[in-house]
Amino acid sequence: MMVKTRCSHLEEKLYADVHHGLCRQCHSNFVFLLELEEKYGEDALIEYWYAKILTYSSSERNEYDVYCLIDHLGFINRI
Repeated sequence: MMVKTRCSHLEEKLYADVHHGLCRQCHSNFVFLLELEEKYGEDALIEYWYAKILTYSSSERNEYDVYCLIDHLGFINRI
């Protein structure tokens, strides 16, 4: 059964329950960010997000991706 996750994406209920309510892609991204911060510190995490926002070219960007990226910035601060 598919459910809407905490990150507002659709995912199988079993997976979402085991992975703190996140979809597969967002859980993977979140784990990457935690490892980045753990290994290199908070400044590296901020630099990563800043670079990611700056490198989004308008030709490859769609509104959904931008809103998803910004929502995840806030999501990390809520955990």
